[in-house]
Amino acid sequence: MRKILLLLVLYSFSFSFGFAQQSQVDSLKAVLKTEKEDTSKINTLNELCSTLSNMGDYSRAYLLEENVLQLAKQLDYKKGLCKTYEIRGLAYYAQSKYTEALKNYMEGLKVAGELQERAKNNNNTTDLLDSKQAIGAAYTDIGNIYDDEGNHPEALKYELQALKIDQEIGNKFGIGAAYNNIGGIYDIEGDYTEALKNYSLSLKIEQEIGNKQGIDAGYGNIGTIYARQGKYAEAIKNQLQALKISEEEGDKSGMDNHYFNIGNTYEKEGSYTEALENYLKSIEIAKKIDEKYMIATNYWHIGRINIMEKRNDEARQYLDSALFLCKNIGAKEIIRNVYNVMKMLDSAKENYKSAFCNYKIYIAYGDSLVNEENTKRILSEQMAYDFDRKTDSIKTEHAKLDIKRVAEIKRKNIINYSILVILGLTIIIAFLFIRSLQIKRKKDEVTVALSEKEKTLLKLEKDYLGEKLQSANNTLEVYTQSMAEKNELLEQFKTDVEKLKNLKSRELSEVRVEQLEYLSKTTILTEEDWNNFRNYFEQVYKGFFIRLKEKLPDLTPAEIRLVCLTKLKLDGKQMANILGVSSDTIRITRYRLRKKLSLSESKSIDDIAESI
Repeated sequence: MRKILLLLVLYSFSFSFGFAQQSQVDSLKAVLKTEKEDTSKINTLNELCSTLSNMGDYSRAYLLEENVLQLAKQLDYKKGLCKTYEIRGLAYYAQSKYTEALKNYMEGLKVAGELQERAKNNNNTTDLLDSKQAIGAAYTDIGNIYDDEGNHPEALKYELQALKIDQEIGNKFGIGAAYNNIGGIYDIEGDYTEALKNYSLSLKIEQEIGNKQGIDAGYGNIGTIYARQGKYAEAIKNQLQALKISEEEGDKSGMDNHYFNIGNTYEKEGSYTEALENYLKSIEIAKKIDEKYMIATNYWHIGRINIMEKRNDEARQYLDSALFLCKNIGAKEIIRNVYNVMKMLDSAKENYKSAFCNYKIYIAYGDSLVNEENTKRILSEQMAYDFDRKTDSIKTEHAKLDIKRVAEIKRKNIINYSILVILGLTIIIAFLFIRSLQIKRKKDEVTVALSEKEKTLLKLEKDYLGEKLQSANNTLEVYTQSMAEKNELLEQFKTDVEKLKNLKSRELSEVRVEQLEYLSKTTILTEEDWNNFRNYFEQVYKGFFIRLKEKLPDLTPAEIRLVCLTKLKLDGKQMANILGVSSDTIRITRYRLRKKLSLSESKSIDDIAESI
């Protein structure tokens, strides 16, 4: 549902204002005929490309964007160039072409960085603000891609960066969107407390700036969270508020979604009559805007309610209709759910053979979805790796520009300082020459007096050396005695070690098993937990951390902990439980460590841990 809501933001007017959009296209084309090849034309072209994309006319938008890119590069109009890359990225994102979308977002981020650098050098406040806004927008867009790909840690990282930038520049529109996106990530992760907190912050901002779409989304999202928490009265209250705004704005897609969500809340509550009423209203609107996905989803839910109400024939009709629609649009997840409900229907009618057949199909679709999800995750991890490399490249370019700017400042300073130094040295040399003449005269005066003092000093020095020699002899005697005592202790230690070697292997094994069991049940949530774990681990594997530091000196604290847990032969889930993180975090950390160590396919982190 999150992807649908995001697309609704992009296409919220595509159904209600289709004619108005075409009229806008015609108006923009008329404006272009009178404009010169300057920045104003680039802005108009970007607006036209955005309108075409919103209408779903991507082919014309792409052709036009190529011309925009050439003109913007020719005029070195970086602000317009940033906007073009953003529009292209959003268009690819709307079509789920994530690799192409990410490529354009990264190009836009690079150009925004260059604009920021130029603004700093020229003290241009307006361009500096625009560049930061563009960087924040790019981070938001990248976060949305990772969110859709299921890489929630990466998504959260970029959304938080976007929020920070928007807060710095006071971009309330961006702040509201960032809070909404962060809430969505926590929502998917099942952290409803954090989700509700961020959705509420988003709603507050959207109300301050009067953004109707944002207010609509805020009420709808908060209602969804309350429904998941079982607070149905609060859920319906917020969902009705969202529905009211969609009706005021004439947003049929929003009305369709809100009627469905209200129906779903009533269904969870067990109020089937109210649920059916809202599902049917959702279907009525979805048919008008040809939203087949929502029609099929409603059919599936209505079929399930009819089974609960023992209206099996009606249930069959709705489920068959849902299945027919889903197969046409390729909605595998709904197909899977429909077969699961059909299994319930056949079981209720005691048609167990058909129920078993539907169950097998349900399982098969589940496996298919899992495989697709795994493929998406692998792609997402690769995109994260490629993007990190690209980001490092951008940072390097910025660093080079900083170095050049600092070098120029240093060069000017050196010239100014050189003049001052030469003048200062001239004064110092003159002073030293005069001073040396004075010192020579005084030296002659004290030469005679020094000859007597030298005799006295030689006697004192001889006495001091004698005392120092005696002290050294005493120290040597103490050290010799100490070494003898240490040798005795070493001999005793060797004897103790031999006794340990003679212990039965079963006794040693029991001790080791007890130690390893303690380590595998440890929970590492604080620095104190880690220090306790480390001390006990060192008792089991003597010198492990010294050898690890010698072999892999560049490991981060998190990577060191991962290698330690790998040494204990724990699986990903056990590691996640010990460290208080998700299994995905463990998997991503292992993946990045393999990249960092440049491990071949035949070599694993387990092999490295075992060898240390």
